[in-house]
Amino acid sequence: MRMHILPICFCTCVILGGAHTGPAQAAQLAVPASTALPGKPVLLSQAASVYKDRKLVQSLSNGTMLWLLESRRGWATVLHLRQRYDIRDKGLRSLRDLRRAAELAKVQLENRLQELDDAMARNIDRQHAVQRGILQVQVDHTRRFAVPVETRRPIRAQPEQSGVTRLGRSEDKDGEQSTTSVQLHYIDKITTNNMKRKRRKLTTELEALQASLAEQRQQRREVLTGLQAGVLTLQHQEQKFKRFEQNDVDYERNLYMVVSEDTKVYRKRAVVGRLAHGRMVLARPNPKFDNWLYVEADADAVVDGQRKNFISFPTWEKAHKTARVAGESTMRETEQELLMLAHRYETYGEMSLQLDLELDTYGKYSVVHGGDSACTICGTGGMGCRHNVIEVLDRAHARRILKDWEKIREDLREDLRGQRQAVGALREKLVNMKHDFEEVLEKQDEFLAHYTRRADGR
Repeated sequence: MRMHILPICFCTCVILGGAHTGPAQAAQLAVPASTALPGKPVLLSQAASVYKDRKLVQSLSNGTMLWLLESRRGWATVLHLRQRYDIRDKGLRSLRDLRRAAELAKVQLENRLQELDDAMARNIDRQHAVQRGILQVQVDHTRRFAVPVETRRPIRAQPEQSGVTRLGRSEDKDGEQSTTSVQLHYIDKITTNNMKRKRRKLTTELEALQASLAEQRQQRREVLTGLQAGVLTLQHQEQKFKRFEQNDVDYERNLYMVVSEDTKVYRKRAVVGRLAHGRMVLARPNPKFDNWLYVEADADAVVDGQRKNFISFPTWEKAHKTARVAGESTMRETEQELLMLAHRYETYGEMSLQLDLELDTYGKYSVVHGGDSACTICGTGGMGCRHNVIEVLDRAHARRILKDWEKIREDLREDLRGQRQAVGALREKLVNMKHDFEEVLEKQDEFLAHYTRRADGR
């Protein structure tokens, strides 16, 4: 991997993702560091006011670097632009403080990431179960219970037949005779109303699970981008500390890119030039006006440029890499959705096959199961079967369901094709983002080489 050295106020500074300039270049750009540091470098983590002789002098913005000379009971003496001031010490952070905070934040985010991954896995498993349950309710609606029911019909007894029992007849305690018959009484395994109610309940649960999964995915993307941003933020802070130790006055000088078309630059409010989109320049914030920068392009003279037309390389790098992480997470989610669609398609296929096989049996109502002692649907003449209950299949209803499921499977096949195309498009997007980043690094190389040649007088 190449590393790029960024000259900061005639000092060298390592930029993440770059490679060292040559020794000659470094020697040309660098100036000797102070033999003795005036104190401990600290970063101001929030805006704060500074005082001199107990009088308010000015306010310093978040991110300002200071030399910490001494601290006492909530106050600190600092050095800013070679001037001593007093300041509240609650917003001062050393590099060690920043590293510790970054490490703790990383651990917390990694724990949260693991929690989200586990929750998403459980969510997906539950979705599969609920989707199968919805289909199972439809299948159960095609089932009926055939219940043998014994009925008795009284017979008027003849005087000479009193007390005599004949085949198919019986005599009650009171002496009356009756005939017994067994008929099958059909009961729905699940009624139409119950089927609709259960489907609504399961469908509502499925929708809630899908909404929860979408929220979990969003949270996961935020955690991943937070992890990436945390790493880059710490790296950029470390670079800032190095620049400050090399030059505590002009340490904010950095590499910037032009992000607007035909960007105007000024000197004494007059337009003195225009910069093209994507142009590399050296610039630093204007301490008096937050919306402006001091810009150094080709000429040694410094011009003014509106901050909105520029972006610093660390800021751009952070935005680009977090966007790539978010894109990779989106692609993972899209691949996950593809697998879920495939699982749903296969579930419809499995249950359709099972129902179709049951239709291959004989009779108006096909016997599904009933145990070893189950009678056939037509075996009503066997008195020994009258206490058995058997489960049967409504063939016409089953055929309608199979027809509906086949239409759904056709729609799922289209969804699968669309999802595969979406995965391919996301992969191409990530490749393009990678090459865009490499192009910016090449522009950075060209700019630094041009800057070095100009500094050498070539």
